[in-house]
Amino acid sequence: MVLMSKMLKSFGFVLFGWCFCIFGARAQDASYEPVLPDGDQDITSGIYYDTVSQDSTSKTHTGNISVSGEGDLNIFTEQAADSYDASYTLNGQLTVGSGEAVESQVNGIVSIINMSTGKFDFTMNDGAVLVQNGGNLYFGNNKGGTMNVLGVPSFYVQGDKSVLAFSGVAVGGDNKLESISVGNMGTVNLANGTAINGSDGLKAVNVLTGGKLSLKDSSLQGDSFNLTVQDYGTVELDNSTLSINNAAASAGDAENPGAAIVFDNAALTLKNSSKLEMKSSDNTVASGAFSFTDSDVDVSGSSTLSKGNSGDMLFSGGSLNLGTSGDTGDISKISHSGSTGSIRLSNVGNATLSGKSSIERTGTGGDIVVNSTGLVMKDEASLNVSTASGKVVFSSAVAQLSDKASIQATGDSNEVVIENNSNVTMADESSMSADHVYVSNGGSLELTGSAKITAPGDASVSDSEGVKVVASSVIMSENASIEGDVSLENGGFLGMSGNAKIDGDLNTKSTTGYSTISIGSTSGGSSDVTINGSIDISQSVLSILNGNTLRLGAGSNNSFKNGSYLSLGTGKLDLNGGNLTMSGDSTLTLRIASESEYGQILNAGKIDIKPGAGLDVSIDKNVVSKGQTKAFQILSGTVDGDWVNLNRRYKFDHLGGGKYNVTQVADAGDIVIMDGGTENNANTANAWLEGNSFANGSEAAKVYDELDYLSQYGQGSEYVDALTALAPDAAPLVRSLTTENSNQIFNTVQNRLEGGSSLRMKPGRAGRYARGLASGDMYREDAIWVQGLYNHSELSDTKEAKGFEIDSYGGAIGLDNYVTDSLKLGIGYAYTHGDISGFLRDTDVDTHTGFVYGEFKPNRWFLNAIASYSFASYDEEKRVSTFKVKGDYDVNAFGAQVMTGYKMGYVTPELGVRYLNVKQDAYEDSIGQRVDAVSNDVLTGVFGIRIKQDFFPNRGFSIRPEVHVAATYDFVQDDAVSVVSLPNGSVYQIEGENLDKFGLEAGAGLTLDVGNRLEMAVSYEGKFRKDYTDHSGLVNMKFKF
Repeated sequence: MVLMSKMLKSFGFVLFGWCFCIFGARAQDASYEPVLPDGDQDITSGIYYDTVSQDSTSKTHTGNISVSGEGDLNIFTEQAADSYDASYTLNGQLTVGSGEAVESQVNGIVSIINMSTGKFDFTMNDGAVLVQNGGNLYFGNNKGGTMNVLGVPSFYVQGDKSVLAFSGVAVGGDNKLESISVGNMGTVNLANGTAINGSDGLKAVNVLTGGKLSLKDSSLQGDSFNLTVQDYGTVELDNSTLSINNAAASAGDAENPGAAIVFDNAALTLKNSSKLEMKSSDNTVASGAFSFTDSDVDVSGSSTLSKGNSGDMLFSGGSLNLGTSGDTGDISKISHSGSTGSIRLSNVGNATLSGKSSIERTGTGGDIVVNSTGLVMKDEASLNVSTASGKVVFSSAVAQLSDKASIQATGDSNEVVIENNSNVTMADESSMSADHVYVSNGGSLELTGSAKITAPGDASVSDSEGVKVVASSVIMSENASIEGDVSLENGGFLGMSGNAKIDGDLNTKSTTGYSTISIGSTSGGSSDVTINGSIDISQSVLSILNGNTLRLGAGSNNSFKNGSYLSLGTGKLDLNGGNLTMSGDSTLTLRIASESEYGQILNAGKIDIKPGAGLDVSIDKNVVSKGQTKAFQILSGTVDGDWVNLNRRYKFDHLGGGKYNVTQVADAGDIVIMDGGTENNANTANAWLEGNSFANGSEAAKVYDELDYLSQYGQGSEYVDALTALAPDAAPLVRSLTTENSNQIFNTVQNRLEGGSSLRMKPGRAGRYARGLASGDMYREDAIWVQGLYNHSELSDTKEAKGFEIDSYGGAIGLDNYVTDSLKLGIGYAYTHGDISGFLRDTDVDTHTGFVYGEFKPNRWFLNAIASYSFASYDEEKRVSTFKVKGDYDVNAFGAQVMTGYKMGYVTPELGVRYLNVKQDAYEDSIGQRVDAVSNDVLTGVFGIRIKQDFFPNRGFSIRPEVHVAATYDFVQDDAVSVVSLPNGSVYQIEGENLDKFGLEAGAGLTLDVGNRLEMAVSYEGKFRKDYTDHSGLVNMKFKF
């Protein structure tokens, strides 16, 4: 027995076979001591025995027993040659463990074992409680008999890492066991045929705080109890059953709301044909919850998790694994057969169904709902709903079906619903079967391999189609198939490629937005798909990608109406002897890529073209040259009616039987003139569309395709607008911005130079500002100044160029001083940022300018000069139809101004010249257009009058209002010509427009001088030419010293 004690302390419990050997050996010697005395006992050390023998088959102990620390109690029947039945009764409480942590000990061992060959009944009387505070309590019985707990309300396993083990014992029966509680990392093990039957007395089984309930080859059942597993609790069943036999609530009984199964942050494992089930004698009455929250559920080995009464089965968060991957013999199942309630998977991070496992909703009502969950189904796993009008619903979920996985909604008007941006992917031989499949609210359904949907629909309801797609998508590839009618609504999308097939009709019923049917794969390869029925297309587009074929049902009647498009590309529509009606607001579009490759409608019975139906044919370069005519068999069968030709460059003449003569009547440049474009537009069009081809797939090739389409089908000014945006701007944008920047610098400096504004003779200032100056002295000042700059300029649209608006802002800083009484020199720096809004283009400009200036003023006559050099970076984005074209380039400019004048009282006449040289660097834009460098010179004469007067309201303070006007004329103004080279070798040039040579300038300002130390000024400058205005605002502050 010492050996058994040590093993219990080491392992927590012993296997029945070990106990049998140990007790069998010890039974040969009946002299072992000590024997358990009667009465209350507290065993903290030593080994105690209490036995039942063949001579004394019944024994009773009265009193409470506590075993803890190194205490060891063994109650057993002795071996005998003959079989006998025995019983042991405990009138009291049995407590194992002290509830206190004990290092290196198991904190008490109790073993109750049958060593005889007959029955052994162990009974606890008088309302005692079996409490497990720690240590190990083992019940072993391989010969039958019962562990009776008469009047005992509960089993408690609550000590740290304590173990309560049953082996081959029947527990309960009519004994009204009320609860089993496992907590604090404790364990209850049921093994070797142990059966706990709580009958109608069992109210709760709690596995809490890391506790574990383990059943192997055993069972635990009761009529109506709560199974609660939380805080890392674990339930494991191996070839075992845990059953709530009658879960329904008692009508009107608030104290009996019905049983519940609740897992919260816990784990459940079922394997080897195990069952966790909630049953009811009345499946219409709802019980408490059946929920798994943030828990890990693993069901395998043909095990079952089932609910037989009303109410939901909920899996929320955590994970779910059902079945064994690759093992189709594993028919594990989650099932619900109550009359109401659904199986719900919500926010389950990873739900996997494999083997031949299934989630089944049977009975009279209820659905399977997969919400915000990632579901993987493989092997032969399935979701099955067979309730009346039951549904399988995917909402904000992702589901992947492979191998032979299936979704089945079988019954009366059953549905599969894929909604709220859910994505369901079916691969291999996976399948879906329902009366209706609804895909809506951004959902998507993808079929690859030989995946199949069977949805016959229901003619008794208004939405009779088998598959209905509303503002969502269905994609079919390889050998995917749908058996049933398909409907698209309000922006629905159907994609078919490979050898995909629909055995049924296709219709679109959009009321908002266009639905789309796309035939063929954008990734290449030839597709030959079938819609083995008719098509009725309303407010939608059916597009057959280049080189692909769509075959329709034999003899079907097909139609396009309500603004629908049949787009063939170079693909084929095979009517298979059927008919086609094109309503007056429908359009046929196709492409002629060569004399042998073009879109066609084949094997038509009759094609009826209603008045107003459009023919939109795009023809590749050099297929039909200008003035040339070629014949193409576009249609077939009997053709009634004529198209409205939408192509502006080609004419179509019907020869009969669907054959058409095609003649080019205008080239790209001709269309520009027809659309009211300029010579610049025509140059651009001819270079892009009449030159050599561009490299396939290049950005330039994409722009070519767009321009070519617009030249044939463009509406209004679309074609000319695209050409205008594509080319360098014909408007003098760069020159205008550079001139405006230079003029702002000139005005800024001139305001502090001309006519003595910065240098006063003593009669004008001595006695006011320069107390103590000798007679005839001049007041000399040096200054640091800063200036805020703002400008807004506009060019109106002209016959040759589109206008623009420029807003620029920035600042300047400078330093000047007198080197002699009559000579002043200065230096400065300016920065401006410009935002240019042109026609279909926007440009950001950053400009840095350095400048020097000087003035010679020996008397009332003056001569001043300014020189500047600027560097600007241009960042341009153009909108060419649907494309964005970007370009970056630099502009350098040198400017100079020389002015002279004579101050006559308040009036100063001025005369001068300005020179500006603008150099724009070569650059290449984002589609490969290379624009050559260009340099322009402008020489401008200026004559004007400036009027100003100083007022001195009090000592140390002056006010100076000022106005001026001037006339300007550009004596030299180089033509702005941009030369552009294209990637195909073509070259074109844009003749830029110049501003009118004559202009007017006007301005006004106000200067405040405080204490001869601080000067503040605000001013306005306006420049005006034909179709052009320029407004500048200046704010200046100068510090004198």
